[in-house]
This record gives sequence, C-alpha cells and structure tokens, in this order.
Amino acid sequence: MMTRILKSSYLLLFFAAFAFVACEKEEAAELGEVVTEEAFTELERSGQMGCQDCFSVVFPVTLVFADGSTAEVDSRQAIREAIRAYVQENGRPQSRPRFEFPYEVELQDGTLQTINSPEDFRALLEECGFEPGQRPHFERPFFLRNPCYSLVFPVTVEFPVGPTAVANNRQQLIRLMYRWNREFPNRPRRPRLQFPFDVELSEDGSVVTMENYADLLALTRDCWENFEPCFTMDYPVSIALPDGTTEEANSREEVRGIFDAWREANAPSEEKPEFVFPLEVTLTEDGSTLTVEAPEVLRELIEGCRG
Repeated sequence: MMTRILKSSYLLLFFAAFAFVACEKEEAAELGEVVTEEAFTELERSGQMGCQDCFSVVFPVTLVFADGSTAEVDSRQAIREAIRAYVQENGRPQSRPRFEFPYEVELQDGTLQTINSPEDFRALLEECGFEPGQRPHFERPFFLRNPCYSLVFPVTVEFPVGPTAVANNRQQLIRLMYRWNREFPNRPRRPRLQFPFDVELSEDGSVVTMENYADLLALTRDCWENFEPCFTMDYPVSIALPDGTTEEANSREEVRGIFDAWREANAPSEEKPEFVFPLEVTLTEDGSTLTVEAPEVLRELIEGCRG
C-alpha cells in the first residue's frame, strides 16, 4: 500500500513539474512575441523602414542588434523573423535594432539614394518634411491612393486659411499636406487641390482634366467599381473605428458596410475606419498567402496590381 502511495506521489510531482515547465515555456513564448512586436514597432516609428510616400528601403539590408550581432533581411517579414529569433536567443534587446550603413532607399520619383550615416538619415527625414526620430502618419486623401490614375504635376494646393502653394511632384505634395496636418491637427477642414487639374489614367496613359470635385469623385468611384485586384483578402479581418472600438468583417460586403455605416453616422467627419494589421491576403496569380504588415505595404500591393 505504501509503495502505491509513493508511486502516486512521484507521478503527481512529475506531472506538476511538467505542467510548470510547459507553462513557463508558454509564458516565455508569449513574452517573446510581445518583445518582438515592441522592437518591430520601434523600428517602424523611427522611419527607417520608409515614410509614407517619401521613400522606401531597398532590400536586402543588414540588421544590427544592440550586442553587435547582425542578420541580413530581404523583406519586412524577414525583419520581424530576425527580431523574433534574436529575442528567443538573447531575450529583450537593450535598444532597438538598426540598419547597417550604408544602405539604399528609393525616393518617390524612383531615384536611389545612399544613406551613409545617421546624419544622412536625419537629413532625409527633414527633406521629406518629417521630424527626425518620429514616424509620420496622417490620412492620405483619396486622390493620392488610387490605382487607376495619378496626378499630373505641378498642382496647386488650397489651404483652409492662408495662401496657396504649388507642388511640383508627389513628394512635395505629401510634404505640404503633412506639415499642415502636423501644425493644425484638430482643424476639421484639410488642404485640397485647386481645380482644374489633370490626371493620367493608368490603363492607357491618357490625360483627363478634372474640372470640379464631381468629376474627381465620379472617376474615383468608376475606378474602384471596375478595378480587378491581384489578390483577395483572407477573412475575417478586424476594423478599427475612430471611436476606439473594433469590428470584425467576414466578407468584402461586410467591410464596405462597416465603412459606409460609419460615414453615414459621422458625416461630415473626415475620420474613417482602418484595417487592423497585420492581415493575410491570397495572391491571385499562384494562390500563395502573403502577410501584410502595415498600411503602406497594402498600398504598394494595390499599386502593384496595375501591372
């Protein structure tokens, strides 16, 4: 009888120890994911992985960690995986990783620029109209995120108050709008383009003049109704509303319903719902699945569908 009791006690101790170790491993894995997300977010906010429509990083680049170790990465997803591997091996990094100098960035006009030092990087941010060390974010107007047409520069920008300004390229236009939103974040009205202006259609390269807002809105609606993307979104997806709540959508129709319902209930507010990232998409060409880490990656994917 005593032998059975001892065996049962040993078994209980063994399973308790196993459960404790398993729990510890699960907590460590969860902590590792949290630390990975923190480090990845800090790298994004630093602006090193690109700033809106100003520039994007040319991969591959070498990631340098606080202890001097390095990892070569060829995509945003590879950056996340490299950070995760480092955290699993070494724990929380003492400081965020950075890119090894020199590395190249591609400007909005397609030219390449070499970043040789932190000073070069800060100068680039300043040239883009962004404050060094801060990741810029503002809602781009719809005429800057449409896959069916692009603006023909120069264009004139009208501000709610003050004189107009001329933008000679996309980068200058983004800079003007970003600076306005940074200086007047709570103004309900935003800068807009002065009519008339021209757009170039992506389909055939023809130029069309927008005489008024109705022309622009009609062209935009026609674009999205007939646009055939090269990927499909994997549902369900989460959508963050401007009031801080989130909703889940299980189809394209539900996504549109959430966006439309918000606009109708909150007009004339310019705030709108946004997707919660990361999200998954399936490429039409080969059926492969791609993780989309951020809004700018989704915009690049949509623009890439132009062919």
